[in-house]
Amino acid sequence: MAAATATVVLAGVLAWATARISRLEAAVATLQAERAGSDGAAAEAGERRRNTPEDVLPAKSGRIMKPRPAAGAGSAETAPSGPEEKRPEEALGDIMRAFAETEAGQALEQWGNKARAGALFGPLVAEFDFSGEEKDYFLGLAGSGLGAEDTLWRDLMGAKTREARLEIVAGHEAAAATRRTEMRQFLNSEEDFRRYETYEARVPEYEQMGGLRAVMQEAGAPLNADQEARLVEAMHEGRMASGISERWEGRAVMTQLEQPGMAERLASDWNEMQSEVGGRVDDVLEPAQREAFDRQQEQVLQGLTMGIRFAEAAFGGGGN
Repeated sequence: MAAATATVVLAGVLAWATARISRLEAAVATLQAERAGSDGAAAEAGERRRNTPEDVLPAKSGRIMKPRPAAGAGSAETAPSGPEEKRPEEALGDIMRAFAETEAGQALEQWGNKARAGALFGPLVAEFDFSGEEKDYFLGLAGSGLGAEDTLWRDLMGAKTREARLEIVAGHEAAAATRRTEMRQFLNSEEDFRRYETYEARVPEYEQMGGLRAVMQEAGAPLNADQEARLVEAMHEGRMASGISERWEGRAVMTQLEQPGMAERLASDWNEMQSEVGGRVDDVLEPAQREAFDRQQEQVLQGLTMGIRFAEAAFGGGGN
């Protein structure tokens, strides 16, 4: 489901980008035509100049004027430089950021977050036995929480000053507090709210279960239901013990963006987390399953570091 959502989002971005690129191509064609006309006129003038003695050029007034020195031949004047060309990653980052600010982009993001919540919170939704309207409201609220961290990263990477980043973080924290209050009021039961918070805290682990099921199945060592439940708990305990969430979520994102080498730090923190997770999952998995687990975790790390490097290139690191 997450892959399908990403595909739809990318399709929307590309559709918007294609329209913008078409407009840019038309503008470029016009400029090229104008430049061609200007170059032709300049070439004609140059031909006339070649037929005139180099030291003397007749002016319109009839006076004789010395030709101006060529650029770079002792003249202090230089041609104005055009705008600095952006790398493809930066250009794509600009397009993605601009699209995210449109009504269509925001609607698509909300839809994607809601679909993601439907996939991840399915068992909890069934447990709460919501009506159709209640389920829709719950998934919208839970989905906005799932997408909040992604939005925080995007906004912080686009900010140019520390003051702007502090304002973004404050808004993120205020929105999180509001969502928590709204969810508590909606569930209208402290027991249900505690159940929701317990489940939500393990969403990073639940989100990996689809990939883990696939690699286990491929290895001929599928997980049973009891193993899945215990594996989620073991991975959650290892993640919390490692402290990686405290260094890569919420306000900590700002600190990460202000220092170079994010991908390397993430890899180091991930490996430290795996040290915490390893001993715990050994009590849950068979040897063949453990090998498949390690392969999948390495693939997840490669995807994360690749995403960090692309994001740094596309959106920048925020500046000081």
